[in-house]
Amino acid sequence: MGGFGPPGRYDYERVRPPKGVADLPRYLKELVGGFFFRLFYIFGLVWHTGPWILFFMSFVAVFQGVIPVVGSLIMKNILNEMQNVVTLRENGGDAVFWGSAVMVLIFSLFVYRLISQVVSDLSGSVTRIAGEKVVRQVKVQIMEKARELDLASFDMPGFYEKLENANREAGMRPISII
Repeated sequence: MGGFGPPGRYDYERVRPPKGVADLPRYLKELVGGFFFRLFYIFGLVWHTGPWILFFMSFVAVFQGVIPVVGSLIMKNILNEMQNVVTLRENGGDAVFWGSAVMVLIFSLFVYRLISQVVSDLSGSVTRIAGEKVVRQVKVQIMEKARELDLASFDMPGFYEKLENANREAGMRPISII
């Protein structure tokens, strides 16, 4: 009576804990293997819903990983240039603050923050839209599976529990996992 979720292990069928140190490789293999199996199943589910979702979410993940480094570099350059201006003034030089590189760097910090906020807002919107699309796709799959079965299947508590669990878990879980 399968068909809901990835074939194989369900939440209630957990990996048996290791019985000793010698059993640890088996435990780790099953644990990590099960994790990647479910992860790629979810990737496939989202890909089937819309490949653009995975591409956009990948772009946002890379962008959000790189953007703090860019912000740190901009701040480092601003602080270094401000130190140069202060040092130049202390030594009797005429440092023109408004024409210096500090203003260019402050403007680049503004642009950086603006782009970061726009991508963050866009990411939230796409995540909500993608979540709705994935929910619809999963619920359609559940309805198609339910249509294929006879009425006697719905009288079995184990099957009905799986059906209801799949329907409940069809929410934002796939998108939140990605």
